[in-house]
Amino acid sequence: MQRHWFNGLVSNHPQFWTRLGNFESKVLEFDLEPLKIKAPVYVCGLARSGSTILLEFLADHKDFVSHKYSDFPFIFTPYLWRVMQKMMFMKAGRPEERFHGDGLLVNADSPEAMEEVLWMHFFPFIHQSGQCQVLNADATQPVFEKFYSDHIKKLMLQSGRKRYLAKDNYNIARIDYITKLNPDAKFFIPVRDPITHVESLYRQHKHFTAMTENDKRAQKHLQRVGHFEFGHDIRPIHLYDEATYKSISDLFKQGHILRGYARYWSYIYNFVYDRYVNADNTFIYRYEDFCEESDEMLKMIADFAEISTPARTRKLWADYIKAPAYYQTTLNAEERDIIKEETTTAAKLWGY
Repeated sequence: MQRHWFNGLVSNHPQFWTRLGNFESKVLEFDLEPLKIKAPVYVCGLARSGSTILLEFLADHKDFVSHKYSDFPFIFTPYLWRVMQKMMFMKAGRPEERFHGDGLLVNADSPEAMEEVLWMHFFPFIHQSGQCQVLNADATQPVFEKFYSDHIKKLMLQSGRKRYLAKDNYNIARIDYITKLNPDAKFFIPVRDPITHVESLYRQHKHFTAMTENDKRAQKHLQRVGHFEFGHDIRPIHLYDEATYKSISDLFKQGHILRGYARYWSYIYNFVYDRYVNADNTFIYRYEDFCEESDEMLKMIADFAEISTPARTRKLWADYIKAPAYYQTTLNAEERDIIKEETTTAAKLWGY
């Protein structure tokens, strides 16, 4: 009850919190001015591709600061809220399985995708049905750009860390715009075998739908944090192909969820291949390689991110990274055929 009230206090009054965030930046102006945003790292793509494990690995490095679960709902004032948490001796708590029910344990200090709250406020159209969400290098929003830059610097200042790290799947449609804001930004995009990936998306959709069926507060929370990937309010990312986007939306609305996710997989990864497969600022890798050749992949990831990681640390993470083993596939032959029918052409681009 109390948490839901606080969430609403911020979500229902974004203009007030934006002004408060700007006031916070003004108070810290002299501390923020000398800070430089250097090579921020973004993890994006499609949900259920292993991006959370990658985020955790990178966030474990001493150079990076990222959003945490505890930053919500006071995202607009990150410095003040983090200082207040320390003053109130707020504890991270014991790790518990996250809402997804996928075996990943998190607590209040775990890194999490939170910056979508800011994007939704400054770009209110980005999750509206029928509205293309791609932000290219010619996009401009000066008020957001100043707020966002200050926001990142405040996280750096409060944490004493040098670089910003963010996970936000929707940033797949904003790579060019973010690059314009920070030309040395780096992007990680995991790709996963469509059979297992689509099944995972389908499974999560059923899980989220069941968990929020009689819990309006849980559904409201997902909307407030910008989580529209599963459940009753599922909203695919609208890229350039209007006809394909509409067909995916129609499949979801009509209840053809598995086929909808399969077509969505092709939609996303065709877009990625066409625009970023040869881009110098993107590191695209296969999730299966990440699981099976973890030590080698982590070394490549660290090199691309321009961080130094001891071999012993990579070994510990490599031992931790495994393909999901908490469930057995329940797909029947017809369902597998549906996925193959929708994804075969795009899958070949990625060696599947």
